[in-house]
Amino acid sequence: STVQFHTSRASIAASLRQMKRGIESDLSRLAGAVAIVHQRTLATAEAKDGTLRLLQDKADTFEEEAVALKDENEQLRRRATSHQSSSLDATAQNLSYRRNAPRLQA
Repeated sequence: STVQFHTSRASIAASLRQMKRGIESDLSRLAGAVAIVHQRTLATAEAKDGTLRLLQDKADTFEEEAVALKDENEQLRRRATSHQSSSLDATAQNLSYRRNAPRLQA
C-alpha cells in the first residue's frame, strides 16, 4: 500500500510538472501574441497620427493657396475696375469732344 501511494504521488507530481510546463508554454505564446497585438496597435496609431499630420499639412497648404488666390483675384478685380473706369472716362471724353467738335469748328 505504501508503494502504491508513493507511485501515485510520483505520478501526480509528474502530471503536475507536465501541466505546469503546458501552462508556462501557453502563457509564453499568449505573451507573444499580446506583444504582437500591442506592436500592431502602436503601428496603427502612429500611421493614423502620420495620416492626420499629412492631412493637416495639406489643409494648411490649401488654405494658404486659397488666401493667395483670393488676394490675387482681388487685385485683378481692382485693376479691371480701374481699367474699366479709365476706359469709360476716355469714352466719355471722346463722346463729349464729338458733341462739342462741331461747335468748335463753327
